[in-house]
Amino acid sequence: MTNTSMFFNEISGKVAHEIIMLNKGENLLVKEDYFVMANKKVKRLFHQESGVTVPEYRFMQDFKSFFIVGKEKNTQIYRFNKEMLFTYLEKNQLLNLYLSDEVTYFNQLLSQ
Repeated sequence: MTNTSMFFNEISGKVAHEIIMLNKGENLLVKEDYFVMANKKVKRLFHQESGVTVPEYRFMQDFKSFFIVGKEKNTQIYRFNKEMLFTYLEKNQLLNLYLSDEVTYFNQLLSQ
């Protein structure tokens, strides 16, 4: 539920972010201080070349830097400051909803 374009539109209208254009095959380093979300599918790399395809409008973050690779041309990457995003989610009682959705998504990945 939290990873829909409607939820994203709510967040992006309230939380400062920057938009980065990413084309097919291009890499973007995401530092640990940020959350990113793409309007199209991207590949999140775990170890150099291996990774997982992430659907559109899914928040991505980690405790260390990671790369994402564009799978389609003209993909917009929305980069949010982690602290600002969590503050907004907490103040608007959306944090539990977000965390619950992330646990469900992680369990789906493990079951594949």
